[in-house]
Amino acid sequence: MLYEEVLKADLPPDLSRYLLDYLYLIIEAIDDYNITGAIGMERALNAVLGTIITDSARAEKVRQSTFGEKFLGVITKLGVVLKLAKTATELADGVRKLLTNHP
Repeated sequence: MLYEEVLKADLPPDLSRYLLDYLYLIIEAIDDYNITGAIGMERALNAVLGTIITDSARAEKVRQSTFGEKFLGVITKLGVVLKLAKTATELADGVRKLLTNHP
């Protein structure tokens, strides 16, 4: 697991903290999916994307690190899963409306 790899790695403390904090948010959102649904995952993704913009120097260090590609891969996969979850919810809502409004 990427979180454990980062824990064991010899990274500068600020880089390690950055990766661990945002990986934890993502893990927590996935673990809490049954409770928070796609909204929790969206919040985690927005937090990561927001910090890439607001802390671009550190985000660039992460990108250049040995974990940069894996971290961006996790973010990309979370985005895809979030899109699928939202699409599935919208589809289910549409089917539900069709079934309840059909004589």
